[in-house]
Amino acid sequence: MQKRGQATIFIIIGIVILIAIILIFSLRGSLVAEQISPEDAREILTAQLNPIEEHIEECISQVAPEGIKNLALQGGTFTPIDYTVYNGNNVQYLCYKEPGTLTCIQKPLTRANIESQISNYVKTQIFTCLDLSQFEKDKRFKFTRGQLNVNTHIDDNTVQVNVNYPITLLRSGVKTTIEDFSTNLRMPLGKMMDLSINIINSEIETGEFDNIDYMVRNKGEILVERHTPYPDEVYVLKARDGSLVFQFGIEGESAI
Repeated sequence: MQKRGQATIFIIIGIVILIAIILIFSLRGSLVAEQISPEDAREILTAQLNPIEEHIEECISQVAPEGIKNLALQGGTFTPIDYTVYNGNNVQYLCYKEPGTLTCIQKPLTRANIESQISNYVKTQIFTCLDLSQFEKDKRFKFTRGQLNVNTHIDDNTVQVNVNYPITLLRSGVKTTIEDFSTNLRMPLGKMMDLSINIINSEIETGEFDNIDYMVRNKGEILVERHTPYPDEVYVLKARDGSLVFQFGIEGESAI
């Protein structure tokens, strides 16, 4: 019995020693992994930049067009206040009826205002797509992120959405930062906004807009439709390539 008890003790001691050896080599491996050269650390960090950039810009490309299309269908706003309902959309009036006259009062539609709306939309909605957890969980480096800001620029045929989002990776005293991400969308929002202003000016001055003449002169680049849901008018501007539809209302005066 005494020998059997001693054998059991030796077996237990052997197991403890084996576990200790495994733990020592495991911890030693971790320490060695942390103590790499600055050149190797820089290589590891740089390899992560492209996947991060691609993921963020892919999210911008998913979120921004959806917001721009919704805004355009509603007359250049996400939250129409004075509007007519057309094809299931609340379409903002860009010209308000002046009682007792045949003209209307134009509501200013500026690129700065639309750019601000798009920027705010992307800033809130991008997190429905963005998932950086795969990078945050990577134990090969420390991952930190700063504040996200968005800036939008509207040209005639494109909308550029710029996101500033500082992301820093740190390993063995080496730090790498990436912060500027951008997507250029082929959508003629600026041209449609300018056209809407021209249409309203023509409506105010002459009481009508010659959409056929416009489309002929511009080779059908933007199709212009005029609809008359009583007592209002709704203009629908359609890009020939199908990338965007912009519609807006002109308030009418009911005879009742």
